[in-house]
Amino acid sequence: MTEPQASVYWLDRVKKDGGFASDYELAKALQMSRAGVSQIRSGKIGIGIKTAIRIGWLIQVDPLLVISSVMFHQETKGDAKDFWYSVYKRCPSKKL
Repeated sequence: MTEPQASVYWLDRVKKDGGFASDYELAKALQMSRAGVSQIRSGKIGIGIKTAIRIGWLIQVDPLLVISSVMFHQETKGDAKDFWYSVYKRCPSKKL
C-alpha cells in the first residue's frame, strides 16, 4: 500500500477517473462550489468528511481510505498523525 495521499491527489484522481473536464464539473459532482475546490487545491482548506466520502463513492474506494489519508495530512501533532496513519494502513486497498 502506498503512503497516504494529500487532498490535491484525491481531487485529481476523482477528476480523472470520473472524466470531469474541469474543476467546475468536479465541484458539481462533489456537491461543492468551484471556489471550494480552488481553496482545497491552494491548501487554504482541507477536504471535509462529507466530501471525502463522496470522493470514495465516485472512484469506488473505501471512503475511510480517503478520510484517513487526508486527515493524516491535515494533522500537525505526531500522535494524531500516527492515529490516522494506523487507520489508513488498516483500510483495504482494493476497490469496493
